[in-house]
Amino acid sequence: MSANAASSAGPGSVLVIDDDESFHLLLKAFFAKLFPKTQIDFYNSLERGEPPPDFSWGRYGLLVMDYDLGNGQNGLDWLRKYKKGSQFPATIVLTAHGNEELAVDAMRFGAQDYINKAKLSLERLAQAVNNALDKREKQAQLSSTMNLQSKIFNRVHFYKKIKDVIERQTKDSHAFLLQIQIKQYREIYEKHGLLFTDGYIAEVTDVIAELLGDSKLAFNVVRMGDALIACLIYDAPDDQAGVKIAQAICEQFEQPLQVDEKTAIKSAVSIGIKAVSQSQDVDTLLMAVDRACQSAAEERESAFRVSAGDQPAAPAAGRKQESAAAEAAPPKYQAPEKQPAAPTAPTAAKPAAPPPPAAPAKPSVNLAEIIKLNSIQPYYQPYIALSETAGTFKASYFQMQLNLVNKDGQMFKAQALKDMEITSGSPGTLDLWVTRHALAQLLEVDKNKNERKCGLFIRLFEESLADDKLYNWMQDLIKKAGNPAIASTLVFELHPPEFMLHKKTVMRFISQMRDTWGISFALFDVVNTDVLDTCVKQGGFEFVKFTMDEKNTENIAKISAHAREAGVLTVIENISNAQELNAAIQMNFDYGQGDFIQPPLDRLAFANDVISM
Repeated sequence: MSANAASSAGPGSVLVIDDDESFHLLLKAFFAKLFPKTQIDFYNSLERGEPPPDFSWGRYGLLVMDYDLGNGQNGLDWLRKYKKGSQFPATIVLTAHGNEELAVDAMRFGAQDYINKAKLSLERLAQAVNNALDKREKQAQLSSTMNLQSKIFNRVHFYKKIKDVIERQTKDSHAFLLQIQIKQYREIYEKHGLLFTDGYIAEVTDVIAELLGDSKLAFNVVRMGDALIACLIYDAPDDQAGVKIAQAICEQFEQPLQVDEKTAIKSAVSIGIKAVSQSQDVDTLLMAVDRACQSAAEERESAFRVSAGDQPAAPAAGRKQESAAAEAAPPKYQAPEKQPAAPTAPTAAKPAAPPPPAAPAKPSVNLAEIIKLNSIQPYYQPYIALSETAGTFKASYFQMQLNLVNKDGQMFKAQALKDMEITSGSPGTLDLWVTRHALAQLLEVDKNKNERKCGLFIRLFEESLADDKLYNWMQDLIKKAGNPAIASTLVFELHPPEFMLHKKTVMRFISQMRDTWGISFALFDVVNTDVLDTCVKQGGFEFVKFTMDEKNTENIAKISAHAREAGVLTVIENISNAQELNAAIQMNFDYGQGDFIQPPLDRLAFANDVISM
C-alpha cells in the first residue's frame, strides 16, 4: 500500500492505549480531520491494566500505544507479549521527549513507527499512520511469501522422510501414511475468501498435529495442497495405529472448528490410510493413499478407508464402522472361457460400407465482438522456482491466460479458438489486446515498487508470427508508456511447428523483440530432442515448457534433460497432486505450475507471493 493509498483508505479502526485523557482528545481531533470515517477506541492502561489473553487485537487496523503505560509498565513489554500471528494491527509507539533511543527497540519488537509526543502534529501523525500501514502491508506480503516457501520446502522434506521410513522399516515396526482431505473446501473458499480459508486449513493442520502429539506417536504432518494434509506415522507400536488415528480425526471433526472469535466452520474429512513397508516406493505409496482417500470421499460424513492390498483392520465400533471398512481389493483378471466354435456359414457377399459420418460442425464465435465488448477475463497462473538456478532470478513468473465470454454468456478458454470457426475478428487481434493488458499490468506492478519484478508468459497465435504487426503495436504502446524497460520480463511462447513454418519472419520477430526490449522466448509442446535442437540453435530460446503427463514422463524427462544441457530453463505445467510435484522435482525442472501448488490469481498485486525453493 502506498502512502497515498493509506491516506485515502485510512486504518479503518484505531485502538489508542494511553493513560492521558487530554492526549486522547488531541488524537481524536487529529484522526477526525485526517480520516473522518475511522472508528477510534481508547484504552486507559492505568485504570484497566493489561488486556485479557483473548483481547481482540485483530479487529483494529492501527494501534497507537504509549511507551509509559503507568504503574511501571511499558508499551514495549506489551508489544512483545501480545504481538503474535498475522492479526496484530500496524503499530505506532508514542515516546516522551528524550526517549528517542526507544524507537530502535520499538521497531525490533514489531512496531512500524514511533512519534515523539512533544513533536506531535497533524502532519507527523499522517506521516506515521501512512508509514505504519505501508510497512504492515509489505510485512504481511513477505509473511505470505515465507509461508508459501515453507510449504514447498516442507513437502520436499516430507518426501525424503517417507523414503527414510521405507528404507529403515522392519517387520517389528509399523508405519502408516494418511492423506486427509477437507471435503467442503470449495464452499468455504467461495463464502469466506482465500485468506480466511487458508487460515482455516492451517488451523486444521495444527489440530491434527496436536492430536497426534497427544497420542505419543512419532509423526510428520504437512499441508500438501489447498485442501490436502498428509501425515506420516512411524515407529508405531501396533498395526492398528493408522486406523486409530483416522478414527480420532473423524471424531474431532464431528464438532465445528472455531477459526476466530466470530466464525466456526463445520467440515467433514475423508482419509486414506496406507501401511508403509520396505517393498514400496514413494510414488506408489502416494498413489495408493490418494485412491483410498478418494474412496472415502464418497461418504457424506467424515470417513476413512484402508488402501486395497493392506491387511484389513478391525473397524471401530459404532456409527463409524461402515465408514471405516477397508477398501475392497479389485478382483483379479480372469480370461473368459472359450466358447465352442459356431458352425461356419456360407460366405455371403459383404454389403457396401456406409459412407463415413460427416464431421461435426465447429462451434462458431464472433471474436471481433468479444474484443470490442471487452468480454475477456484475464487470470494469472503462478510459477514456483523448483531449482536453485531458477531461485536466483529476480523475477516472479506467471502464465497469463484468458477466459473469453461470447454473446450467449458462455465462457471458454482463449486457446480453444483453434478448434472454432471464427466468424469475425482474428486471433492476432486478440494477441494485441493481451499485450496491451500485460504491459498495463507490469506498469502497475512497477509503480508499486515491488522488490521482485513480475514476468508474464504469453502464448502467441500463429497469425502474430507472420508479420510485424505485433512488434509495431508494442513499439507504439511502450513509447506512450515512457518506460522502455517495462517489457523486459515478457516471455512469448511459440509452438515448434509454427516456428518452422514461418522461420524467416519469426527469426526477425525474435531478434527485434529481444534486441529492442529484452523480451525472452519459450517453446511449448516439444516432441523430441531433434526438434528441440533445431529450434534452440536457430531461435536461442530461453525456456522450454512441458505439460505433466504421467503416461509420458520418460520422454518428458529425456527432452527436458537435453534442454538443460543446452542451457535452457525448463518449465512443467499442470501439476495436480503430490506425486506429480515429486516427479517434477526428481526430473530437475526449474519451474513448476499447477492448481495443486498455487491457484490462479485474478490480479498481479501480490507478485512477491510467488515462491522459490
